Amino acid sequence: MPNFIRDIEPKGNRNESHPTEINLPDLVEEPLLAACTALVRKNIRTVASTANKENVGSEAELLICAEHLSSENAGIAKKLGGREVMGGHWGHVFQFTLPVGDQSTVEEVAGHFDAIAAAFQRNPYTWANKWNFADALQMIGAPLSSTGETWNWQEMVAEDLERGAYYDEASGYVYANREEYEKERGG
Repeated sequence: MPNFIRDIEPKGNRNESHPTEINLPDLVEEPLLAACTALVRKNIRTVASTANKENVGSEAELLICAEHLSSENAGIAKKLGGREVMGGHWGHVFQFTLPVGDQSTVEEVAGHFDAIAAAFQRNPYTWANKWNFADALQMIGAPLSSTGETWNWQEMVAEDLERGAYYDEASGYVYANREEYEKERGG
């Protein structure tokens, strides 16, 4: 791993609405990976992060979704100096930043954000990406049947499952992945 932020290449698109431990390494630059992983393990949704050479002369940043934080964790975010930002692309978030210069090291940036992540408590998991057939049809504005034929729910679920989704037969919900199902169930 490079020693300086100026040597870290950007990961590209960090616009992941449901980050999981599985996809974080593809989304998050190395200096923020441990912090983002710790937050995901605590059921705290991160919506954006950046700590790479493009941040030199500006700031490394971590955005946490405020809408899904417990009141205790919202208080912790404020106490830690998280700037509350309303509206915009991410909605209601807490923004944590650190100035980054040409001599900023990966270790110092990682340490700053790791300390922030460590301060939070385990949060209730309230942001599972799940849907059922009727919800999915309503979201896309489709009728319950198309030209007199009914939709093949089992076939649609099978396609989602092939892409890594998890189907909970008891509730009838399809989750984006098994990790989200287990977290929502308290696992």
